[in-house]
Amino acid sequence: MPYTDLRDWIKQLDKAGELRRIREAVNPYLEMAEIADRTAKLGKGTAKAGGPALLFENVTGFPGAKVLMNQFGSERRMRLALEVDSLDEIADVRTPLLFHIAEQDKFTSPSVRTRILNCTARNQEIRTEIYPNTEHAFARPGSQSYNATAAAQADKTTETFLAEFLRDRVK
Repeated sequence: MPYTDLRDWIKQLDKAGELRRIREAVNPYLEMAEIADRTAKLGKGTAKAGGPALLFENVTGFPGAKVLMNQFGSERRMRLALEVDSLDEIADVRTPLLFHIAEQDKFTSPSVRTRILNCTARNQEIRTEIYPNTEHAFARPGSQSYNATAAAQADKTTETFLAEFLRDRVK
């Protein structure tokens, strides 16, 4: 496994210059989502597309809580997470992965989406779920593109995937 836990992943994001720490107090109800949404739109069409991952360290009403957002919001962070030089290499990944893809996600270019789908189709360890007529952040309550039906389907798919993954590894 590439990273031991979320703390390790955050350290790697920071080390790679892919993390922005937000130390100011931020309201978790819509304000945090708005900041993440605006950040994700930065650099569209450039090598910096997707903006940085965000670590909110001062969540209003939740002392001590931290929230990581946009951690997989760029192709370079997806490559970092999967420890590959190219997304084409995910066809060779030998650990179970689940991708949730919004059919109309404006932040994932059609070419990247096609590459992911082509690679994952060749690998039985990887499951890809496409949610028709959905946009980026379809599973985030409060977002403009929230789709309760698709979000419930994504939750159920994730629960099933984790149950299968854990069943095969914990005996």
